[in-house]
Amino acid sequence: MIDSHKKLKVLDLFKNGKGIFQYLNDIETLPFSEILSIKTVDLSFVTFYGNRDISEPIDRMIGGVVTEETMKQIASLLYGMYYQKWANMYEIYKEEVDLDSYVLVTDENIKDDGTEETTVTTNNDDTTTNSVTGYNSEEFVDSEQETNNSTGNTQNEGRNNNLRDRHEEQRGNLGNRLDDRQKAIDGLNQDVIQEVVFKDTIRLIGSLMF
Repeated sequence: MIDSHKKLKVLDLFKNGKGIFQYLNDIETLPFSEILSIKTVDLSFVTFYGNRDISEPIDRMIGGVVTEETMKQIASLLYGMYYQKWANMYEIYKEEVDLDSYVLVTDENIKDDGTEETTVTTNNDDTTTNSVTGYNSEEFVDSEQETNNSTGNTQNEGRNNNLRDRHEEQRGNLGNRLDDRQKAIDGLNQDVIQEVVFKDTIRLIGSLMF
């Protein structure tokens, strides 16, 4: 009995809005995802190879119907065959081309050592004099005198002692180096993604010719 199902194209290998590289990324994060959107990689792959027929092995695997499970199976095949190769190539490319124009590292020790001291001094002098009239006299004379002296000191002292460490690292582009970074990313897209990753992928899932 001849299987007469319609031959699918590479562009049909999408399910739930996800292409093959997004399914690959679900298995293990693709190394180049730190600078390239995986969704964009999927769309770029379809732009280059979407109109090709799927390969005979993949066609037999999916049986004419693309499902979540068959997409995971295809992604697992690609992962086993090529993931480590792609990761190695990406690391080599990063060593040869600095994708970050500059790295700024800031280490700072912040010490807040404050002392606050308040002193209040109180002096009180209290003198009391008792007077009486003399014998056969209307004039008052001092009979006794009582003097009270008091001194008080109040001192308040507070101390703040805070020590904090701050580490900050900024990676990115500086001024006119923006063009250099973009050229590095374009080079990655050309030398690694298009020339290696895409060609490895189409060998498995698509026909060699249109």
